[in-house]
Amino acid sequence: MFEVSWGEILLMLTAAVLFLKPEDLPKVLRSVIKAWRWLKRFVQDVHAQIDKTLMLDELQETQKEITQSVKMIQGDDGQHYASYALDDVVDASRKPVAAPKNESADEPR
Repeated sequence: MFEVSWGEILLMLTAAVLFLKPEDLPKVLRSVIKAWRWLKRFVQDVHAQIDKTLMLDELQETQKEITQSVKMIQGDDGQHYASYALDDVVDASRKPVAAPKNESADEPR
C-alpha cells in the first residue's frame, strides 16, 4: 500500500509534539490511526472489487469461446455443422448399405 519509512514516522511524531499540546496528542493519534485503518480497508475493498470485475470479464470471455465451439459441431464426414439438428449431421453408420450380391440368387440353398 503506502510505503512509510521509520524516518518519516519519526519526523511526523516530532512535528506533532512541537505543534500540538500534550493533552491533544492522544486524541490526534487515535484519529490518525482510525483514518489510516479506514483508508487501508477502503483500498483493500477497491482491489477486491477490481479483481472480481476482471474475473467476471474472463469468465464471460470463456463462456463466449465455449458457446462458439458448441455451435460448430463436427459430423462423421468431417464437415462442420452450425446446428444440432440430426438431419444436418451425416452419420456414416446410418447410411443405407447395399445388400450383398449373391452369385446364385436364383438358386435355393
